[in-house]
This record gives sequence, structure tokens and C-alpha cells, in this order.
Amino acid sequence: MSWKGHLSLGFFFIFILTLSLVGAAYYLPFYTMEFIEITIGILVGAYCSLLPDIDIKTSKVFGLTMMVAIISLIFLIAFENYIGIAIIIAFILFVFSLKHRGVMHKNKMAIVIAVIFGLAFMSIPIGLYAFIGYFSHTVFEDSH
Repeated sequence: MSWKGHLSLGFFFIFILTLSLVGAAYYLPFYTMEFIEITIGILVGAYCSLLPDIDIKTSKVFGLTMMVAIISLIFLIAFENYIGIAIIIAFILFVFSLKHRGVMHKNKMAIVIAVIFGLAFMSIPIGLYAFIGYFSHTVFEDSH
């Protein structure tokens, strides 16, 4: 499937998740959700719907991720954040070591990605968006 197909399918499932979360926030008095959390969740979900193809060096997600990593690295160097520099360099090396249709195309990786994004944003809903986006890619990869 092309990146456009994965993104479209990802947005379909992200839309369903958004309706579910907004419905839960409306009907459950103990659950609230901010507009910014929904916006970030949609962006994270869209990114994650392309993320399994980060192992293709010519993919859109590879280029976007490397651009963000390099810009982050420049800022971390400017602010002398050596732990951040080490993490970004390790991440870049990890991405370059990936083989196509390897670990990044496993359904179980959706859980890992969801936990990473959920913890990074300290938000269970954003973790759900990451999971839905990523899982939609891996499940429908071979069903053209």
C-alpha cells in the first residue's frame, strides 16, 4: 500500500477513536479531554500510521523523522544537553540499522510505540492514537 493509502486508512481509524474519546468525555463525568490533546493525538496517530515504513530510506516518514532528529540535535548541541545528544544519536543509528519489513512491521511494535508516545506526552489518549495509527499500518500492510 502507498503512503497515501496508509495515511487515509490511519485517518479513518483515528476519526473513529476521536469520536469515541469525545463521546466518553461528554457522557462520563469523570473523564475530560482537552482540544489540544485531541489535536496532538490526531497528529501523532497520522505520523504513526506511516511510522512502520521508517525502515525505507526513501519514505516520507524517514525524511520527516530525520529532519526533526537533526534539528533536535542542533538545539541539543547548542544547549549542551549531552544526554539528549546521546539519545538522538542512538535513535538515528537505530533507524539506519533497520531492515525493511523487519521489527518495525510487527504488530507487537504498536504496543511499544503506544507506550513511548503515551509516556512522552503523559497521556493515555495520545498513546491510543499512536497505537491505532501504527496498528492500522501493520494490519493492512498486505491487504491491497
